[in-house]
Amino acid sequence: METSTVSDNSAALGGGLHLNDSSATLVDSTVSDNSAEEGGGLHLYYYSDATLNDATVSDNTAYDGGGLYLYSSSASVSASDFLDNVDDDLYHSDTSTSYDFGVEASFECDDSGCE
Repeated sequence: METSTVSDNSAALGGGLHLNDSSATLVDSTVSDNSAEEGGGLHLYYYSDATLNDATVSDNTAYDGGGLYLYSSSASVSASDFLDNVDDDLYHSDTSTSYDFGVEASFECDDSGCE
């Protein structure tokens, strides 16, 4: 997706975008005002991969992973903003999950959580 907006959606998994064993790239795009039980903005499940570049993930709501939920998946984020997502910006559920937040990302994560 390039220069796109995904907003005002709801689902059990991935209110804005749900990936299952697939991949997506978001460039200069916004995922906002979505809701789900897991992954209000984006939900990456089993061997999924997402790349976010110059993206905004904001004002999404979920029980786990308001902005981004990762399960056995990976995400690479650069020059992107995660803002005002509820319950949290990032949730990762297992050790086979990987994420790489570039130096220009709005927050950084490690195994103990996100700042």
